[in-house]
Amino acid sequence: MLTEVTETPIAKSFDELVDRQLVKYEEVIPAVEELKKEYLSLTIASLDDKEGYEKVSKGLRLMVRKRNEIDEKRKELKADAIRYGTLVDDKAKEYTALIAPIEAHLRSEKEKIDGEKKRIEEEKELAKQKKIAQRHQQLLDAGMYILNESYFWQSKIDPTQDEMLHRLNLETYDDEKFELYRANVERLVNAEKETLRAEEEKRRQAQKKIDDEKKALEDEQRLMKQERLNFRSEILEILGFVRNENSFTHSLNVAISIDEIETFNSTDWQAKLTTVKSDIEHKKQEAAHKEKINSRYTQLTTLGLRYSSEYDAFVSGSVNVDNKTEICLLDDAQWTYLINKVTNAIEEEKKAEIKRQQEAEALLKKQNDRRAELTSLGLFYNFQSQIFTFETINVDNKTQVELLNDEEWALLVTKVKKEIESAKERIAELKKQKEIEEEKERLENLSEKQRFSEYLSKLIEVPTPEFKTAKWKQQLNNLQSAINQFK
Repeated sequence: MLTEVTETPIAKSFDELVDRQLVKYEEVIPAVEELKKEYLSLTIASLDDKEGYEKVSKGLRLMVRKRNEIDEKRKELKADAIRYGTLVDDKAKEYTALIAPIEAHLRSEKEKIDGEKKRIEEEKELAKQKKIAQRHQQLLDAGMYILNESYFWQSKIDPTQDEMLHRLNLETYDDEKFELYRANVERLVNAEKETLRAEEEKRRQAQKKIDDEKKALEDEQRLMKQERLNFRSEILEILGFVRNENSFTHSLNVAISIDEIETFNSTDWQAKLTTVKSDIEHKKQEAAHKEKINSRYTQLTTLGLRYSSEYDAFVSGSVNVDNKTEICLLDDAQWTYLINKVTNAIEEEKKAEIKRQQEAEALLKKQNDRRAELTSLGLFYNFQSQIFTFETINVDNKTQVELLNDEEWALLVTKVKKEIESAKERIAELKKQKEIEEEKERLENLSEKQRFSEYLSKLIEVPTPEFKTAKWKQQLNNLQSAINQFK
């Protein structure tokens, strides 16, 4: 029996061929709608919703499988198209390679002519720009300047006279026309320069005459001013002034400026001199008084007194010399009497201070000796608590080391020695007991083999006695042989 074969019409276009292949995908659209109804409503209520979790997981596995099937179908339908595209690309590359030499030859020939045309045009443009630049500089050299888009010149003498040339004319004027214009501008500028120079020379000559007359007057005034300065300077030097750069100064910090000497009239100058002389005399008295006060300060400092800003006085112990009522006001006799009195008082205080210092040094030595004695007995000093300690024994630095009298201290040291001896005996006993317990614990932790080995080691360390008889020599040899078997 023959099966009838139905022939598929040949596709008339590429789009029709694609549509025939893609229609195979449409068969799955109804099935997709069914899957949406079945699976899009699935949810997982919570961590405890095991049934919902299982349904969602099963549906997800199905969707992944369907997606993989669709991708496999895509690759199957696309394979022929990819192969066709590759064949078309390969044939196009083959034909392109055949005509490439022709294209390259023609392009090379064309580029030779195009390049030469471009070079000629560039040379023309370069020559044009060079000429424009030269003309630009020529106009500037002639005296014009750039104003907006033009070259401009205006007379400084007659503002109504000017010249203007638009910059485009640099390119459009021929050489003859441009040179005529440039020469005309240059002529106008040079003519005006000559006129201005002549006027400037007239002004200069007039100003020179004025300056010469002014200088002669100033020279005369300067001479008079210098003579007055010299005369007044001599007076100031007689009074003890010394000239500096801008003033005359006196050693007592009085000064007169050069400007005052040169500018004051006679009345003002005499008044200034009277004031200056009064100031010098007053400052001499102040300087003498200050020197006396400083001398008294030196006397007090040499005696060992120091200035106290709190009391405004020189003090040393109970001695007190007030600055205002004694140092500054007492006359020489009163001051001499006071100095003798202060000297005697300071000597007495020095003797008392030496005695106090010796007593303090003796006390400190005694205290240091006591501390050294405690340290030699084995007590340790705690700087924080200020106590010497050994085990339960405590000796306080403040209340015992520093304050006890010699008899009390001797009793305390005897007591401490006895307590230290007792404490050392307790420590030795405790140490011995601890060593016994540690040895006992160590032996208990050894295996029987280790104990036996240690026992043999101790036996070996015992000095071997000498025997004269053969019997006991033999016994010793047998014992050593037996011990060596266990080593």
